[in-house]
Formats: sequence, structure tokens, C-alpha cells
Amino acid sequence: MHRPPKLLAHRALIVVMALMAALQASTARADVRREGTWPENDALVTLSAPGLPRAEAIRRLAAEAGWSVVIQGSLPGTVDMQVKKQPASKVLELILSDGNYRASREGDLVMIAPAAPSDRPPSDDRAPAPVASSAPASAPPASPRARGRRPHGEDRVVTGSSIRIEKDQVVGDLVVLGGSAEVLGTVSGDVAVFGGSLEVKRGARVYGDVATFGGSVTLDEGARIDGDVNVVGGSLDRHDQASVGIRAPRSRRMKRRNPAAKPPP
Repeated sequence: MHRPPKLLAHRALIVVMALMAALQASTARADVRREGTWPENDALVTLSAPGLPRAEAIRRLAAEAGWSVVIQGSLPGTVDMQVKKQPASKVLELILSDGNYRASREGDLVMIAPAAPSDRPPSDDRAPAPVASSAPASAPPASPRARGRRPHGEDRVVTGSSIRIEKDQVVGDLVVLGGSAEVLGTVSGDVAVFGGSLEVKRGARVYGDVATFGGSVTLDEGARIDGDVNVVGGSLDRHDQASVGIRAPRSRRMKRRNPAAKPPP
């Protein structure tokens, strides 16, 4: 079932607004402490960082912005982003947004270093550790797919880095800004990726719609998207055995409500 163009445009606008809100939230939460003098009107840069180590992404940013950069300590992780004509300091914050760092600047000399433990604010964003239960083991409940019901998961918003939804993982809506997403498990809501690629693996399922802006979408054999797939400024690589736009029926029990009953003569 295809939605009218106006409805698709409306949904795309909603996704863009959500991405902008995610960017603002990320900037507010980013534990990047600036030191020195940072100009208000920073240079605009265009940067392509397809799955690069974080330190290499910073070196490329420095080359585009005309900085001399010094990196102290280890900067773990990778960055997958594609940005065009954005302030260099904002791009730096995106690259460092999922960690705790100090960024010092004097003229065109920029120094990046991990923040000292005493400089790091307490964080409540970490997921609680699993608690062992002393209750007797019982049979596991039927999986949401087996029951034909839509599962429930927590929404995920990722900025400046990539995410991988594992095979046994369930999330709600998934929004990725400046990174890529790889889905092996289940997304019970919609997926929106801005400035990165999306790959839905064999056996993975997205119950809602998929939208990418400035990135590609790859649907492997056996992947399932119940909603629509919208690609803006990118490409779609879909396997012949990937399912798109197949909404699950409301009930599968209508035909066999009472198997013992006989039709009237």
C-alpha cells in the first residue's frame, strides 16, 4: 500500500524536525569542554568520513578547517558521517559527542584530549546492569513474532556515530544523525538515518517506515520492512527476496475461531 506524495512529504518533514531536535539535544548533552578562544563565525566545512577511526576523522576535519591539530591520548571508536558546509566547531562536537573530551584552541592550533575523570559530569544515560533473579526458571514467553504482535522497545537516538541492532535486540523508533545503522534484530517503530547508510540484514524486521537522507539503504535477502522505504539523496539496493510494504494482519485467528464447528447446512 503506497501513501500519497503529500503524506510522504509530511512524514519526511516530521523526521527532519526530529533529527534537528536530536542534534540540539546532542549538543546540549555532549561532554566536550571547550577551552581557549573559539570564534562565533567558524569556517564552514564539507567532510566525508565513511567508517573512519575517530582520530582520522578529526585530522580530516582539521585539514578542511585549516587547523593545526594535536591529539593527546586515545580516541577510541569510529565515525561514519557526511556533512556539507557546516561550522567546523559543530562538526567537531558531533565527532566527539559520545565521549568526554577537552578541546583547547589558540588561534588555529587545536588540541584534543580525553577529559580527566574529575572533569567528567555524572551520567544517568547508561543502561542499568541486569539483575540476577532467584525465582525458579520458567518457560520463556513466546516471541513477539510468533504471537503476531508488535514488540515494544525503547527509542534510540544516536548522533555522530554508528549503531548496530543485534539479532536478539528490540528497539522502538531509531534515529541516527551523522552515522550509519545496521539492523539484525527488530525495530518496532520507524527508522530515520541522516547523513549515513542503513543496512537491514537477513531475518531483521522493521515494523514501521524507513527514511534516509543523504545515504543508501541495503535490504538483504529475508529482510522485512512493513512500511514504506523513502530514500532522499541516496540509493536503494533491495534483494528480490526482501519484503517491503507488507503490513501484518490485525488477526490471524478469524478463520479458525472454532475448528470443531461445522458450517450450517
